[in-house]
Amino acid sequence: MARWYRLSMMGLILLVVWGCGKSSSLEGQVVDGKGQPMAKVKMIAKQVQPIKGYEQFEATTGGDGKFAFKGLFPTSAYEIFPYWDNQTASVRLKVESGPEGHTKMLPGPVKIRFTKAKDGVISDNATGLEWYVGPDRDTNWNQAKAWTESLSAAGGGWRMPTVPELKAIYQRGVGGNNLDPIFLTTGVWVWSGQMHDASSPWLFGFPTGQEYWNDLTIPLGAFGRFRAFAVRSRR
Repeated sequence: MARWYRLSMMGLILLVVWGCGKSSSLEGQVVDGKGQPMAKVKMIAKQVQPIKGYEQFEATTGGDGKFAFKGLFPTSAYEIFPYWDNQTASVRLKVESGPEGHTKMLPGPVKIRFTKAKDGVISDNATGLEWYVGPDRDTNWNQAKAWTESLSAAGGGWRMPTVPELKAIYQRGVGGNNLDPIFLTTGVWVWSGQMHDASSPWLFGFPTGQEYWNDLTIPLGAFGRFRAFAVRSRR
């Protein structure tokens, strides 16, 4: 029995030592909202179930937007995301590393369209516009207009968006309401600065992807969760 126990323990030790040498690689590419390669983007690979020595890896994209993680634990779940010191993105990918000794390619490029700076300004690198999300509370059109006109964040110059501009940030199947989670809001309807007639402004509904007009006399809460967004050209 003692001999069997010693042999079992030796086998276990050898298995652990052998396992410490296992690794695989993961490669991919980062592109912007127009599909163009993004250089000098730091990418992080964070292991979902940490194993000592394999918990987190970093890689920086080259001029072609490509990056490579080496030394990952084989066939293990990792979360892949970009990292900056002064801005964030909502992009998060969960992937499984390849088998031992193999290099796995991501099935498609990592697309980073929206980034948010520490001052709250959201940059859309597909349209060149910048966005700022208003207070997360039910807001009528007059309140949205007054808030936008008084907004001085990040140097000011903000205005209410047009319906086409709101349509441009609609992304079917993204987030909870077809809107990138970087637009941190519980709202589903966003006011535009365009008028259907003298008393009825247009607004955009993200659950449906359609524009509507609403009479200014309809009380808040009649349909629920109206919000204000501000927009400007990128500075």
